[in-house]
Amino acid sequence: MNNLNKFQPIMLVDIPSFKAVASGWKPFGEIFFGEGCFYEWMGERWSMFKAVFLDGGVFSMNGQTDDHETPSNYIFAMNDDVTACDVVPYELVEIKGGVYAALRCSENDFETRDAITPVIMEWLEGTNFEYDCERPIMAQVLFCHHPIIEKGLGSNHQFQRYVPIKLRPDKSLSG
Repeated sequence: MNNLNKFQPIMLVDIPSFKAVASGWKPFGEIFFGEGCFYEWMGERWSMFKAVFLDGGVFSMNGQTDDHETPSNYIFAMNDDVTACDVVPYELVEIKGGVYAALRCSENDFETRDAITPVIMEWLEGTNFEYDCERPIMAQVLFCHHPIIEKGLGSNHQFQRYVPIKLRPDKSLSG
């Protein structure tokens, strides 16, 4: 008996609201490489960093981590006591939490990564959920430092995309 059709590849997760410092919309290289870049600036302030989900708190707001030319906006979750003055010259933003549909693949499989959002959107069509355009689609690279994972996947990095969802209006909790 084949029960594979009973499995759902999409994982629903609840990511809490959090404060974050935002890199601003810049090419990947400007965010992560070079003297005085955002990543170097953050490296000097790791004590302000807060893990908010899956032991991480670094998200891409457009989900593109392979294209070094397309502007991205990376956010690093910050401790609750961090203020806007603490993150100058960058901006402190509030990320609204909620339920997300998540799907994961190898970070190095760019073709599959590009297909994740459409796959999630298609999956939503057959559910009681819909895309919540009030919150951003986010992506996260998860580091799995274990020799079995690295050998089996060919990488110790996994890419996960998070699409914000909400109940369809006809499925509200109050009804």
